[in-house]
Amino acid sequence: MRHGGSGSACGAFVAGIPQLATTGPGDRRHNAGLIAGPGSGLAAPARRITAELLTRLLTGPAPAGAAREVSGGTAAMPAPADPAPRLETLR
Repeated sequence: MRHGGSGSACGAFVAGIPQLATTGPGDRRHNAGLIAGPGSGLAAPARRITAELLTRLLTGPAPAGAAREVSGGTAAMPAPADPAPRLETLR
């Protein structure tokens, strides 16, 4: 379970690990939606986390499969340095 910050969300996306993100202030609500949207994890307020929710996250095939798909898509993205030469020509 993660608090739902961007570092936690991106780390899980890269690793292909389903996660449970807590919704809350700041970017957490947005990130929780990004996690739950493709089914690569679940989002819930901390006070609503139950054993049933954790069991669904850890044993259900859907979150694991979706997390692997998100990981593959993330791996296919260009590295941050890849567009740098093109950007330099735009000066």
